[in-house]
Amino acid sequence: MAYQGALVERVREQMEQQDREIDRLERDPDGDVAHEALLLERDRLRWLVKAYLRTRLAKVQEFAALVLRDSNGVQRRVSPQELKFANDHYLALGRLMNDAVLTHLPPNYSSLLKRFNGESGQALVEEPDTDVFVFCMVDRDCGQIPDGPNGETAELNAGDILNIRYKHIAHLVHGGQVHLV
Repeated sequence: MAYQGALVERVREQMEQQDREIDRLERDPDGDVAHEALLLERDRLRWLVKAYLRTRLAKVQEFAALVLRDSNGVQRRVSPQELKFANDHYLALGRLMNDAVLTHLPPNYSSLLKRFNGESGQALVEEPDTDVFVFCMVDRDCGQIPDGPNGETAELNAGDILNIRYKHIAHLVHGGQVHLV
């Protein structure tokens, strides 16, 4: 999912505006109810922004190698701060693994990026499981898409809410025709 920087910035500005209003209401003896309501709303917004950013950082941390490899255009969907975090995390993890483990292994096992598999190496870069079911809402008519091992298809019409394998709709999510619920 692409980083929603403009939305985060708008919410932060709204919280700053609410802080100014809260300060004004603290001086108003008749503003107790409004003051409490604004405090609750500001705290709710603060929690939502923190949860959003925390979740994104957890995903970036889990898939740092994938973000840095950028095989699927992942770097276009992360913020510059998240990209720096991925780079710093991956370098720190690499130093730790190298110092603690990899230097003690035979040379053909001493890479974070390759898994020794006989003559050929297999990548160790972890990727998200796209074969999981997700809930999504269709924003625009998409027509028929493949849905199943036996050639079944699903009709995606605007307003539909579906439980479908992510791999079948990933391109629609990235294209903005479908969003995850």
